[in-house]
Amino acid sequence: MGNYSSGARAEVPQSRFKGVYFVLGGRWEAKITYRSKSKHIGTFDSEEEAARAFDARARYLGVPERCNYDDRGMIM
Repeated sequence: MGNYSSGARAEVPQSRFKGVYFVLGGRWEAKITYRSKSKHIGTFDSEEEAARAFDARARYLGVPERCNYDDRGMIM
């Protein structure tokens, strides 16, 4: 007998932010691609924390147009 599933898969949450992905363990990962290289930023408890970390790295790298939030903290 094989190990067969019923075909139903758990729904994986999708992020509403650029560069933010849900990972196993219920955490959110932030990654940015810069000059054709993917850079891991970190994992965070909330989607918003991951988005703000992504924005900080985007600004540091000089690509603020990729940010999720504007300078006033409003979602773009």
